[in-house]
Amino acid sequence: MATAPVAVLSVAFTAQADPSAKFLRSSAAVAGEYIVVMKAAPLVQGDGAGISALHASFDALASKHKAAVTQRYTSSVVGFAARMSEADAKVLAEDPAVAFVEENGVVQASGVQAGATWGLDRIDQGALPLDTKFAHLGQGDDAIVYVIDTGVRNTHAEFTGRMLPGFTAINDGRGTVDCNGHGTHVAGTAAGTTYGVAKKAKIVPVRVLDCQGSGTNAGVIAGIDYVTAQATPRSVANMSLGGGASDAVDQAVGRAITAGIVMAVAAGNDNLNACNYSPARAPNAITVGATAITDARSTFSNFGTCVDLSAPGTGITSAWIDNDTATRTISGTSMATPHVAGAIAAYRSAHPAATPAQVEAAMKAKAWQNKITDPQGSPNLLLNTRMVDSVPPTAAIMAPVAGATVSSSFMVSVAATDVNLASVQLSLDGAVIGTKAAAPFDFQVSGLAPGSHTISVTSKDLAEQATTATTTVTVMVSGGGGGGGGGGGGGGGGGGGGGGDGTGEPAEVSEGAPLAVGRAARCC
Repeated sequence: MATAPVAVLSVAFTAQADPSAKFLRSSAAVAGEYIVVMKAAPLVQGDGAGISALHASFDALASKHKAAVTQRYTSSVVGFAARMSEADAKVLAEDPAVAFVEENGVVQASGVQAGATWGLDRIDQGALPLDTKFAHLGQGDDAIVYVIDTGVRNTHAEFTGRMLPGFTAINDGRGTVDCNGHGTHVAGTAAGTTYGVAKKAKIVPVRVLDCQGSGTNAGVIAGIDYVTAQATPRSVANMSLGGGASDAVDQAVGRAITAGIVMAVAAGNDNLNACNYSPARAPNAITVGATAITDARSTFSNFGTCVDLSAPGTGITSAWIDNDTATRTISGTSMATPHVAGAIAAYRSAHPAATPAQVEAAMKAKAWQNKITDPQGSPNLLLNTRMVDSVPPTAAIMAPVAGATVSSSFMVSVAATDVNLASVQLSLDGAVIGTKAAAPFDFQVSGLAPGSHTISVTSKDLAEQATTATTTVTVMVSGGGGGGGGGGGGGGGGGGGGGGDGTGEPAEVSEGAPLAVGRAARCC
């Protein structure tokens, strides 16, 4: 999203020397390539004089240290990537304007095995067995999913009419076109028409991995930088990739989150501690582990305290690059992560004011709990897409009608609908006296004293949305039990004098015959 040019202070980077400047190693270093992160300069979004001044300063600093700039960053981090010797990089790290210099590292897509589409089916229900259905509770209208990956096949039928222009950090002339398949598969799970969670979300391809599914941290940061500059209230970025620990990548992810982007990142596929990998370890990112169709942790999935929640990742079918209708079934935390990204897109579409922290809190609070076997220290939370429901349930009192005169024993009949209806609750005069979880929602009431009474019913869904309907009835004074009128209780066959009338005891409710008068109100 373009903004007005931003005035930039300290673009000449003349800060005082700081002994905390560092030279950081990468676990899979690219020889002769480094990421330089500056200090004492503000982040800049948009374009104009501010960015031009920063770029000029980067180039001047690089030239001073015999470095050739390959990428420039102004939105997620302030700095640049460059080629130079290790000796020059170490000298540059001691420059007073530099926060740290990090070896550029290799990153790879996070998924690779074969195996049937069941993932959508699993995430909208609390328990096995699967019911072969996926409820479209929210489809991500107006949301944007940034797929930071190998690109996307933008002509695929899964994405018709919803592809937006993107960005590439791979200089092979292919632009954002996917020549690997991984990014297209990920996009299909997040937002495909058939295989996706958020079926109406728009997709932006951000290509940072090549035809072999490999890339570098410098390219990944360039992609994050692009996404950060485009930040909108309904956006989510999916990063189904990873490499060794990288302070620069973690910082870029953190800045993107601060700008308002929710970052869903893969835990990784090494069956090891996710806290040893970036971006999996990045604070405030939503790190996703993988599960199998049995609800077991996928055998390859990384684990530990850096994982936030899990989603289906073994044997996931989605779009592929062979042609415009192609599909493939593969496995990985890469496949789990876009389930979460799609759910986030649907949630942000319904709740555009929610911050990234609020989105993460909602995802965790509503996740299915204690479903995963062998979590290996990861939070036992499985993605629940029912929480994205933005349509409240209906509730209507069908009988007795408003203003009716009834006997002390009558039936309250309720109509309630919702794709995820959880319960219907009956209250009399402000006191809850009965709850049902399944239709028919009929409540037999007895024991009300003569006079006016307020009946309220509240329907709730699994997203904790509620709708209340209220009416008022009058209980007539009854003599010997013959009182007709009202809903369904009638004269009760003589009733032996109707001893509950006028006693002042609490009302009672049951599924069948009225309960004995004089006990505390309750429902079976």
